[in-house]
Formats: sequence, C-alpha cells, structure tokens
Amino acid sequence: MKIFCVGALILVSSVLGKAPVDEALAFEGVVSRIGPDPGYLSGSLPAYQLVKYRIERIVTGRYEGKEIVVDHLILTGKELEGIKVGARVSVIVRTSEKIGLRVNAKGIRKASQVVKVFYIGEEVNH
Repeated sequence: MKIFCVGALILVSSVLGKAPVDEALAFEGVVSRIGPDPGYLSGSLPAYQLVKYRIERIVTGRYEGKEIVVDHLILTGKELEGIKVGARVSVIVRTSEKIGLRVNAKGIRKASQVVKVFYIGEEVNH
C-alpha cells in the first residue's frame, strides 16, 4: 500500500509540473541581470550572488518558464568571472526548498517574493 501511495504522489507531482527538490537542472541561456558581488567568500556564512537568465534551451531536468533566478554560491570569487549581461552560457543548478542565506537584489528578487524552490548554481560555462 505504501509503494502505491508513493508512486501516486510522484505521478501527481509530475503531472502538476512542480520542480522536484534536489533535482539537477541544466540549461543554456542568456544572462539578463547580475546582482551585486556579496563582498566576501563563503565561509562561516554562505555568500551568494544572484543572476537572472533568459532560458534558451533545457538540456536536462524540467523547468517551466522563460526566466530563472539562480543563487550562485561564491567559494573562490571566480565562479562568475567573465560572465556579463548578454553572455550566452550553459548553467547547471540543483534545486532546494531551503538556502543557507537568502539574497535579494534589485530587478532580480524582491524581499517580499515567496520562493518555494531555490536554484543553486553549481557550474557556469560560456
């Protein structure tokens, strides 16, 4: 009975089109906005820099929408090196319901916005 319920839940989830949590998503897109540099590297506090992308093509995973906001974890300070507005890039993210430190940036994410799924950047290539 439990197996049937879990299977039904997965089926309903996929029909509704909600992004599964802890799933990888890879896409090709164009950088439309870049948030400010956090000013420090991740350490005792995580450092994230927001980037908004216009999605051109989904490579793996599921995402519905033309734009996506990605929280890029800044570990070395070079994660977004050379990335500029208008750049065509390939991005790999993972999904999560939670994030270590929520960041907001003008034109990208407002403090009043409810975020059900965070897209955490793992790799960017241009």
